[in-house]
Amino acid sequence: MTAGPPATPAPVSSAAESLTVKEGDAGIVSPVVVSQAVPKVPPLLFELMRGMRRTGAIDVIIDERGTVEDVIVTQSVNAAYDTLLVAAARTWRYRPALKDGVPVRFVKTVAINVQER
Repeated sequence: MTAGPPATPAPVSSAAESLTVKEGDAGIVSPVVVSQAVPKVPPLLFELMRGMRRTGAIDVIIDERGTVEDVIVTQSVNAAYDTLLVAAARTWRYRPALKDGVPVRFVKTVAINVQER
């Protein structure tokens, strides 16, 4: 019986590198807001939006350093406002989420209530 080629070991990666957690996951301490300013709607855009939905939601992916890695619009308010919101959210800062005392990536859902400037 001949032996086949040696097995290639699976790549080793840190659990913290691949782990993304969310609110309600066991053993998670949620991120703490350091800076999270939501943009107000310019008056002209607010007038155009009259009668339209004024609430929305985004998922913010916060990395292990507390910076926003990505923003996903899950409930659109308006394409123009969504653009303002995503740009603002990319500047937000947090103290990172922790799992067993170790910083981890976190998906935070943020509800948006649009207000006129």
